[in-house]
Amino acid sequence: MKMMSLISLISIRDIEGSVQPSRDRKLKITDQIAYLKYKDPQSPKIVVLEQELVRAEAESLVAEAQLSNITREKLKASFSYHFDSMREHSEKLALIAGYGKALLELLDDSPVTPGETRPSYDGYEASKQIIIDAENALATWTFESAQVKPTLSFKATDGEIYDEDELADDVQDMHVTEQEWAEQEKPTAA
Repeated sequence: MKMMSLISLISIRDIEGSVQPSRDRKLKITDQIAYLKYKDPQSPKIVVLEQELVRAEAESLVAEAQLSNITREKLKASFSYHFDSMREHSEKLALIAGYGKALLELLDDSPVTPGETRPSYDGYEASKQIIIDAENALATWTFESAQVKPTLSFKATDGEIYDEDELADDVQDMHVTEQEWAEQEKPTAA
């Protein structure tokens, strides 16, 4: 998704570059008018250049409006890709952290006394299954299965205000205690 974001930004640069000749032409005509007004204020060429400047400004106005519209569209798309990428990355890191914690629980941290040998690791099969489960969870992750859903105090599509009960339910749904999370992870760790 980062590549899509970059492509959108590059297209803005390219469009900006296509508008630049129009800007340069307008600037050149403006400079010529200023030069003539300084050098020969009565020159008939000033009127011709001013008319040419009006045409150049009209052309530039259309190009600048198109640039503004396309820039907004592309910038919005770019940030949409970027935020989706960040969200996916974060969700997958959370999955890795959860399975990593399950692996950590398999580690025997009971104290040993001097001269006593620590029992050999016997969690190989459980470790293997946790890793397989983690790989499967990462491979099958989708935005629909995401744990964190953004809650807004307004609906972005039509500007209506959320019902306070609906908003409270959304906030309550997002609060998962560590104990609940651990309970949800136990079946996959076993």
